[in-house]
Amino acid sequence: MEFQFYWFAGLILIGAAVGGGTNILAIQMLLRPHNAKYIGSFQVPFTPGLIPKRREEIADQLGTMVEEYLITPEGVARKIFEGEFLEEAEGRIKVILETFLQQELTVEDWLKEHIGDTWSTKAAREAYERAIKGKMLVFFNDYKNKKINDMLQEEWKDKIEDYIPEISAKVLEKGEEYFQSPEGRDQVDQMVSRFFETKGSFGGMIGRFTQRVSFSSLVSKELTKLFRDERAHEYVTYWIRREWHEMLEKTPEDYIKADKLEDNVHYLVQTIVDETPIIGEWDRPLKEWAHQYEKVITYTMLPAFVDGFTQVAERQLKSVMKRIGIKGIVSDQVNNFPLENLEEMVLKIAKRELKMIAVLGALIGAVAGLVQALFILFIS
Repeated sequence: MEFQFYWFAGLILIGAAVGGGTNILAIQMLLRPHNAKYIGSFQVPFTPGLIPKRREEIADQLGTMVEEYLITPEGVARKIFEGEFLEEAEGRIKVILETFLQQELTVEDWLKEHIGDTWSTKAAREAYERAIKGKMLVFFNDYKNKKINDMLQEEWKDKIEDYIPEISAKVLEKGEEYFQSPEGRDQVDQMVSRFFETKGSFGGMIGRFTQRVSFSSLVSKELTKLFRDERAHEYVTYWIRREWHEMLEKTPEDYIKADKLEDNVHYLVQTIVDETPIIGEWDRPLKEWAHQYEKVITYTMLPAFVDGFTQVAERQLKSVMKRIGIKGIVSDQVNNFPLENLEEMVLKIAKRELKMIAVLGALIGAVAGLVQALFILFIS
């Protein structure tokens, strides 16, 4: 009986040792040795370990997997353009803009401080003026002898024709408002006084009399009736339409003579540039004028810029990521990652599981030893 017990126990222990030891050896052979081992010129089998030996293939496959399945353009776009990232970026840009618009510096000073003398507002303004002036001179020289009627599209001329009655109504409305205002009444007083002063002493006496009875009020009332008269509207409409048709038959040269062209264009360009938002004001400190555009920039231009950038970025993201080469980056990183660190990382992550594999191997080996012992017992 004692003999049989030692046989049973010995076979079970041997089986457990073989099973557990084999699994431990297999686990070690995944990562070790890191390099090939030689006996003379003969390479020892199973060296280096499986992962070091197949490192380049693993790196290549891992790079392919990351590029095609993990870090995809769709996934990156979803993370950037549909998450909080875009809102946070827009918020930060708003803060930067608000800070920038409150500075005491002019645009020129700010540019010199940040990018040096490579670009200046003066040079930009001069280039802007030259571009507009050049376009105007070319246009005038090309069309100076051409009738305005031939230059305008029929659709534009029809719209202007349809708009003329509205223009005449606006003219009469503004005229009525002016002559009912204190400024308009004062102007009527002065006109009446000047009229009678030119008529001699009798006219002067009549003028003094009209001042006492407020003759200007009577004139203003009559003018108001005139402005509201339908026939006045018809006449003003007729007059504007006649002037419009006469203008259509003229050429640009009828309005601007060639000898005065340079001066007129220069004056017009200066006026355009001075009235152009930002360009006409950037010689003054930002704090003095930028607040006029703060809402437009922050709530109109910035969202439009972000939307436009988002659409362009989404369209170009796939090709950009292709050019970056995610697969190559991952492959290079895996190939350059120290094997010692890789082994340490694997053991740290899977320490419990690897122990359980060894225990399971020992358990299976013990069961195999028990089966062998029973088999020997029954056949002996």
